Amino acid sequence: MMGQQNQGNPFSQIIDSSENYLKSPREMAAMFYDIPQAVKNTIKIADECSFAFPEGGVTIPFFKTPSGESQDEHLRNLCCSGLAYRYGKNPCSRVLDRLSAELRVIKSTGFAGYFLVVADIARFAYENRIPICGKGSAAGSIVSYILRISNVDPIENSLYFERFLNIERTEPPDIDIDVSSRDREKISHYLCKKYGSNSVARVSSFATNKPRAALREAGRILNIAKDEIDSIIKAVPNYNRFFNAEKMRQSAESSGLADFSNKTYHRVFSIAESIGGYIRHVSMHPSAFIVSNQDLSGEIPLTLSETGEIMSQYDMHSIDSLGILKIDLINSLSLSLIADTSSVLEKNRKIHLDMSKTDYSDKKVYELMQKGQTLGIFQLESFGIRTLARKVKPSCLNDITLLVSLYRPGPQQSGMVDNFIERKFGREKTTCIHKDLEPILEETYGIILYQEQAMQAAIKIAGYSLSEADLLRKAMAGLSREEMAAQRSRFVTGALMRGYDETTASEVFRLISKFASYGFVKAHAAAYAEISYKTCYLKSRFPAEFISTILTNNSGYYSRMQYVDEARRLGVTIKLPDINESGAADFRTCSSGRSIRVPLISVRELGAAGSVSIEEERNRNGNFLCLQDFYERIKSNCRITKNAVENLIKVGAFDFTGTPRKQLLLSFYWLRETIKPVSLSKNSSGRSFQISFDISPFKPQLYRLESSRQNNISDSQIPDNAFCISKNTDTQDKTINSSSTGLSLEERLQMEADILGFYVSAHPLQCFKESIASQMPGIKKIIRSGCFYDWLLPCNQKTGSAGFSYPKDIYTAGIVISKRIEKTRGSKEMMFCTIEDEDGMYEAVFFPESYRKNMKIIASSTFIIIEGRLHFRDNNVSVIASRAASIAMLKKCAALQKEESIKAVFISETENPWKRKSYI
Repeated sequence: MMGQQNQGNPFSQIIDSSENYLKSPREMAAMFYDIPQAVKNTIKIADECSFAFPEGGVTIPFFKTPSGESQDEHLRNLCCSGLAYRYGKNPCSRVLDRLSAELRVIKSTGFAGYFLVVADIARFAYENRIPICGKGSAAGSIVSYILRISNVDPIENSLYFERFLNIERTEPPDIDIDVSSRDREKISHYLCKKYGSNSVARVSSFATNKPRAALREAGRILNIAKDEIDSIIKAVPNYNRFFNAEKMRQSAESSGLADFSNKTYHRVFSIAESIGGYIRHVSMHPSAFIVSNQDLSGEIPLTLSETGEIMSQYDMHSIDSLGILKIDLINSLSLSLIADTSSVLEKNRKIHLDMSKTDYSDKKVYELMQKGQTLGIFQLESFGIRTLARKVKPSCLNDITLLVSLYRPGPQQSGMVDNFIERKFGREKTTCIHKDLEPILEETYGIILYQEQAMQAAIKIAGYSLSEADLLRKAMAGLSREEMAAQRSRFVTGALMRGYDETTASEVFRLISKFASYGFVKAHAAAYAEISYKTCYLKSRFPAEFISTILTNNSGYYSRMQYVDEARRLGVTIKLPDINESGAADFRTCSSGRSIRVPLISVRELGAAGSVSIEEERNRNGNFLCLQDFYERIKSNCRITKNAVENLIKVGAFDFTGTPRKQLLLSFYWLRETIKPVSLSKNSSGRSFQISFDISPFKPQLYRLESSRQNNISDSQIPDNAFCISKNTDTQDKTINSSSTGLSLEERLQMEADILGFYVSAHPLQCFKESIASQMPGIKKIIRSGCFYDWLLPCNQKTGSAGFSYPKDIYTAGIVISKRIEKTRGSKEMMFCTIEDEDGMYEAVFFPESYRKNMKIIASSTFIIIEGRLHFRDNNVSVIASRAASIAMLKKCAALQKEESIKAVFISETENPWKRKSYI
C-alpha cells in the first residue's frame, strides 16, 4: 500500500527498493560468503527452539471460600441463602428441583469456581448499587438468577438451561455481563485488588479495514483529496452494509450524487476491495477481561493499550484456545440510563426506586409499546421495531422477548413474522408437522424462533444427546453444507429408530434447518426484554427525568432534536437556557417533572469552562439580577467570549429580565464600549458592587448599578430599559412569546437551531406550515401523522365491505430522519424514508418510479413535503409517496414571487415622469 503512494510521501522513499522480498537460501549464502557459519547457525538455532501451546483444559482462578469449604459446597450454600430473595421463604418444588439439577451439572463439569468468580462480581455490584445484567444463554440458569448475575426468572419464562451448560460440555460456559458504563471501572479496580493488578488484563483485538476505511486508504494511495473521497463515501447509501466493491460502486452510481464516469473512481473501488478486510492496527477489545490467580506476564505476552491499561497481545480467539478465563464486562448505556434516572428522581423529587423489584405487570408500559411510542427504550427504539410493536401488541414480558427475537434479518426476510402475527391473533390456524412438536413450539405458534427450540426438537424427534444437539446448533449457525449433510443423515436415522416415518423426519429437519440458522437465544432475548421493560416503565411514569437523562448523556439512537420533540409529545415543556436556572451540563428537570431546562453547555461557543464558571459564580454570589450584573461578575472572574454572550442573549438566557433580546444585544454592545473593569469594595454578602433599585409590587422597574456612577457614566448614556429585571425571578412557568422577545417564531427557531443545534420553542414544521398555508395556496391541507387514522375511512361506509379505503392526493410534511434503499423483485431500487413531524415518526415509501423522479430532492433536503396516499396494514399507517418537494425551496420560490409581486405593484402605482406634460 505504501509503495503505491506518490513520491512526495517520505515513507514511499524509504521502501522504494528492489530488496523488499524474502531471499532464497542460495542468495543468503552468497551474501554471507565470508562467514558461512552464520547461515548454518540459523538452522541450528531454529532446530533447538521448541515450544508447544498447552491444549485442552481451562485455567480458572481459584476462588478462596471464606470457611475453607469446597467450591461446590460454597456455591450450594450461596444458592440456598439467595433463594429467599428471589422466591420467598417457601419456594415451590419446581424451583428446588431445577436448582438441584443445575448444581449437579455444575459440579460434574467442574465449573463451580467460574460461577463463584462471576457471582462475586455480581455481589460487589449489588452492594455498590451498580446495575448489571447477565445476558446470553447464562440468563437461562436459575443459579445465575439466584446469585443476581441475571434478572430473568428462568422458570417463569421457560428458559432452557442446557443451551447454557450441559453435562457433556467441556468448554466453560460464557457469561456476559452488561454493566453501567460509568461504573465498570469500579468493578475493574475491585478485580485488580482481589486477584492482583498483574493477574488482571484487557484483551486485544485486531482492527481491519472496513469499507469506509478501505475507500479512504485507496484515496491516499491514489493521492485523491480528502474532500473528494468524502463525496464518494457519502454517495454510497448505507456503505457499511457493502463489503464488496462492485456492490458499493453500483450503489454509489445509482445514487446520482457523484460523477462515476471518472475512471479514477473505479480505481478507488478496485483498490478498496483488494485491501478491505486486512488488519489495520491493534486495538483493545471493548469488553473482555482476563482474570487469573497467576502473574500473567509469565503466561502470555502483554503490552500497554493506548489508555495505559495492561493488555494481552493475543486476541480473544487465541485466549479461548489457550484455556484462559475471559469475562466480558460490557458497557451498557441503558443500564446507565436506568441508574441515572433513578438518581435524578431521588435527588430532585425524593422518590426512591428499587428497579430490582419490578413486577413486569404495569399496563401503562404495554400501552406505550402497543402504540409504538418507544423512542429512547432499549432495543425498541428504531422505527422498524416500533412498527413491529404496533403489530405484535406486547402485553407481557414474554411478548417483549418474542418482539426482540422477531426483529432480526432472518425472520424479517423469511416471511415468518407475518405468519407469527396472523397466528397470534387467530387469523391463521397454528399447525405443526407432528403433534410431538406442539409442546416445544406452542409459545411461538408453530414457528421455530429460538435456538433452544431447534435443540429440543432434535432431542425429541431424533434422540440427540445434549452435546449432539449443541453440535447441530453450531452446524446450522455455521451453514456448512458438509456438516449439515452429515447432520441430516444422523437426524433421519435417529428419527426412524424412534418410530417416525422418513417423510416426517425429513420435513422436521428441513424446518429446523430453515429457521434455526438465524434463531435467537431465548435467554438472551429475555434478558434484553427485561431491560426494555424497565426503561419503558421509567418513560411511562417519569418522562421528564427519563428524557432529560437521555439528553444529558447523549445516549439515544437519534439526535437530540428527536428526543426534545418526544418530550413535547409526552406533555413535558422544554425550556430555553437561563443563566439563573440552567445547569452547566445537565438537562435539569423542574416543576415537579413537568419541564426540562436546557443546560448552558448547549449554547454554541460557551464551552464547558464557560458553563462551569457561570454556575460556580452563581453558586458563590447568588442569581444574576440583570445583564449588567452578569457582565460585571463574569468579566471579573472568568473569560467568556463576546460571541458566547451574544449567543446567550439570542437564545433567551436573559429573557427573565423582560427586555426584548434585540435591545439586550444593544445594551451588551454599550456595556463593552462604556464600562471598564473597576475594583469595588465588597458588601456584607460578598458581592463586589452595590445595587440600588426599587421594585414595584406589580411591574419591574429600572435600576442602576453604583459602578456606572463610579465610571462617570451619565444617565443619558444608558439605554432605556437596558437593565430591567422582573420582580418574580422564578420564570419556570413564564411563557416566552414574540412580544416579550422582540422576535418572530421563525426567527427564534432559526436562532435555536444555529446556537443549540435543536428547536425548543416549537416544532420547526409549525412555522413552515403557517408560511406554506399563507404563501402556497396550491398545496392543500397538510395532514399531521397523528391524524392519519382519522383519514382512513372504513370501507363499509361506502361499499359495505370490511377494511379501509385509502384517500389519494394527501399532503404531509416532515423532517427526513433516515433513508433505506431496497430492491424490488425486478432489481429496481426503491426507498423507505423515516419522516418525523409534530406527532411522531412515520414511513414514506418511494416506489421505483417515484424514487427515480424525487431522488435528488430526498438526498439533498431535510424538510420536505410529500404528496401521496395513505396505506394501512397491521395497525400501522404509511405514506405511499408520488411526489416530494423541498420546503426550503418552496419558501424561497414563494419569497421570490412575493418580491416580484411587490415590484409589479410598485411599478404600476408609480407614475412615469416621462409621461408628464410639464416639468418643474
